[in-house]
Amino acid sequence: MKNIILFLIICVGVLMAEDEVISPADLTQVKSFAWLETGSREFTARAGFSGEFTKDFKYLALIGHTRSYERGDEKDDKTRVRLFAVHKVSWEPISYVGASIDYIKSYDNNLIDNANTTAYGTIAKIETGVEWIVLFPNVAYITSDVTFKDNKKLKSKGYLLNLFASIYLDRNGKYIMLQPQYSNTEYLDTKKIEVSYGQPISNDMKWWLTFKAGYEKNEIDYLGIKDSDTKEELKIGLIYYF
Repeated sequence: MKNIILFLIICVGVLMAEDEVISPADLTQVKSFAWLETGSREFTARAGFSGEFTKDFKYLALIGHTRSYERGDEKDDKTRVRLFAVHKVSWEPISYVGASIDYIKSYDNNLIDNANTTAYGTIAKIETGVEWIVLFPNVAYITSDVTFKDNKKLKSKGYLLNLFASIYLDRNGKYIMLQPQYSNTEYLDTKKIEVSYGQPISNDMKWWLTFKAGYEKNEIDYLGIKDSDTKEELKIGLIYYF
């Protein structure tokens, strides 16, 4: 985790100013931002740092924390750090390939005392041949360390499948992003899907308004004990690029 935080600090230091049109739907773009989201169950504060070490080597780093309004057994607080580093290639239809790291810290809730999940994987940027849609698939190896309510500890491993589909609605920046995600470990399965919409609300395109709908289901099967937890969420967000 310390190495991840250090990488984020380095990313901030090497950010470069560029004349690209700002677009949250472009995960390889060189821009830093602050993003606040609130919904019926929780709120999220997130910061993103992206840039390029060379013209062919780009990265995106994100860090965020989600806090539930519910502070009893139903709370579901998480801290998440994600890094994507991609290199430009000429493997049509793939234009970038690279590596990804995804770390999630889950805190005390009705199922667990805490959990740490890390995914190491590959990522690619796929040009679909249609200018208004771009795909970013991510396949990862997962390690998970969970402490349950009875103080039993469990370490497991598995895999994660993640996809970002950016769909551009017009030439003024409006977009829809689809993000299905599935992770499977020896004792915990997670299914998640998010649908986002965004549009600029300032002429310089530094301010963006976003809407998000998400669904998540977690299933635990451990020593004959089966339990599940589901969450639906609607969120509205505000992004500022600087």
